[in-house]
Amino acid sequence: MKILFFCDEYPPAKTGGIGSATKIVAEELVKRGHEIFVVGNYDYSCNLPYFSIINDVKIFRLKCFSYSKFVPNKLLKYINYLLTRTGIFSYLSELNIKKTEDFILELIKIEKIDLIELVDFTKLIKNLKKVIEFKRFPIPTILRVHGCKSFFEYYQDKIQPITLANDTANFKRADVYLAVSHFISTFIIETLNINKKKVNMIYNPIDSFFLENKSFNKINTQNILFVGKIIETKGAFSLIKAFNIIATIYPDIKLIMIGGGELDKGMSLVNEKYVNRVEFRGYVQREQIRKEIDQCKFAVVPSYFESMGMVAIEIMARGKALIFTNRSAGPEMIKHNFDGLLVDPTNVDDIVDKMKKLLINDQLRISIESNARKKIKNHFSQKMIVDQLETFYKATIHNMNRGIK
Repeated sequence: MKILFFCDEYPPAKTGGIGSATKIVAEELVKRGHEIFVVGNYDYSCNLPYFSIINDVKIFRLKCFSYSKFVPNKLLKYINYLLTRTGIFSYLSELNIKKTEDFILELIKIEKIDLIELVDFTKLIKNLKKVIEFKRFPIPTILRVHGCKSFFEYYQDKIQPITLANDTANFKRADVYLAVSHFISTFIIETLNINKKKVNMIYNPIDSFFLENKSFNKINTQNILFVGKIIETKGAFSLIKAFNIIATIYPDIKLIMIGGGELDKGMSLVNEKYVNRVEFRGYVQREQIRKEIDQCKFAVVPSYFESMGMVAIEIMARGKALIFTNRSAGPEMIKHNFDGLLVDPTNVDDIVDKMKKLLINDQLRISIESNARKKIKNHFSQKMIVDQLETFYKATIHNMNRGIK
């Protein structure tokens, strides 16, 4: 098969779950003899080449408008506000979307691509302030659902009609849908009115890098770990507030915050008595993330909403206890008190209580660690998930080429 993945976050760019998951699948498919292409939109300020081949995956990075690298942080917020209000962001995003669609159409023709997989969330679609038309592609088209802009707005109680219209239009150009959790599949069926018969669910795979035993160890520092964007809706600020409380009881624990985002705000929430016990590491490489997971006592990622949560399965794969959100896909990923703990992300006292539970009860923590690692090995392995995806891709090509929808 010749498959084209559209993805803005393909590594080695700074990525989220979409980029990491796409890379795992793409490289495994190449090993199985398939030809894989990736197209994405990247800021002009990124230092990555227009075209590269990484582990035999052919990657095209189309540059789109960005100025953040050249503007002081204190002015960035005001310029963003001005460009958004005037519609300039929306206009430039629409132009780049059309340019990208034309590029993909040409690539499909030249390379004789068999299948394209789109994603539901891109940096350009999120900037749109008017409803636009999206082009359909002349080959079987899958839309992988990680969490579109409508999903995020819906769970912040501020879904906008334009967002809903553009997400719906983007979805309508796909032949079938591939949701990364049962939770997100239900969301698109009920909120975007997607035909249930066209929705399939296959979890994202864990990178085998996180299941390797080579450097797996049971180091137990007193570090509590957070991995994700340092913003309110990822639960970062709730966790910092909880740490301020629990730090008074446990003088040896430290909080390690990995990820970009609103670092200044996060730092401002740390009690001045504990500033030496909270470290903001910013973005780090995946090798370092694995090392930090191995060295922590346990991890806390109390997101307000998750379509799946790649970081959750990475932490569990390393055999570490995780306190995760009790909202959205949280209960689907974790069985409470068995392979993790679930918490109300807006309830600081609840987060404190769950942290105390793991600090006090070593037997529970060790049991959770063992159960978590077994779950990931048995249900999220790279081979198992890519087997399912490969079968799904072949069936989609066969059915669409026969006119079966």
